[in-house]
Amino acid sequence: MLNNSIINSEMNQWTQPALASCQILKWIGGYLCFAFICGIVLNAIILSVLLESKRRRSPIDIFIIALCVSDLLAALLGIPLPLTSNLACR
Repeated sequence: MLNNSIINSEMNQWTQPALASCQILKWIGGYLCFAFICGIVLNAIILSVLLESKRRRSPIDIFIIALCVSDLLAALLGIPLPLTSNLACR
């Protein structure tokens, strides 16, 4: 019995209460889901349009391509973790 209480107290040490109610976290998760889908779809469309035309290789177009790639990576790598955490109300 003593071992279980020690394990429970150690587990409670690492868990923190949610910062908001579950309903608010679900709304934030929904917004993040929308931002995730829009970030991937819209940046992919812009990249495909800019990379398709070979004659459009001005410095501004290269800059826009770099911005789209970095934004696409931010959407792919930065949004899924907070999205799942908010949808799980944690």
